[in-house]
Amino acid sequence: YCLSGIIAGVFLISNNSILMVIGLIIFVLKGSLDWTDGLIARMKNITSSVGHVLDSWGSHIGSLSFISSIGIYCFNNTNENIYLFLIILVLFLKVIDFKYFAYHQLFYEILNKQLNLKAIKNNNENEIKKQNSFFVLFIKNFMDDRSRTVDLICFLILLKIIYNINFFSNMIFGLYILKSIALFFGIFYAYYY
Repeated sequence: YCLSGIIAGVFLISNNSILMVIGLIIFVLKGSLDWTDGLIARMKNITSSVGHVLDSWGSHIGSLSFISSIGIYCFNNTNENIYLFLIILVLFLKVIDFKYFAYHQLFYEILNKQLNLKAIKNNNENEIKKQNSFFVLFIKNFMDDRSRTVDLICFLILLKIIYNINFFSNMIFGLYILKSIALFFGIFYAYYY
């Protein structure tokens, strides 16, 4: 699953129409690998925490590969260096994401028995309800990594490859950039207050 996201990204940035179409097909179909391995593990009763973590990690790698390959694809189409800068910006924002750091730190402290999980859960239930406003939910779900979004984006890029319409890929990448910036500052703001 993880490897398929990387291969699809490499194919998409290859500048070879056939490989780019194959990369788009892999991006669309890679979700079936994710669904299949989980189903087989549940049917055979061999689910594990490590499998769940690997599944989430593979999704994260696939997401980074998808957004990076769209950025490089836009760069290949336009030769504008701004796309390379924006790819680095998105990856940097993902690396310094406060939420992931907070989760990592809290998990470490819970494992080392420095924090009580039940106390944290009771204190945070009301705050979680407050943060789920329409605007927050819209930003979280807009241009997400779910198959409905990935499939639509792959279809629009396929149209670009067939009909040479550059607008879609540039617009999609721009929307990803705006979402990444909004999420980064929104999460930082939410945790700060």
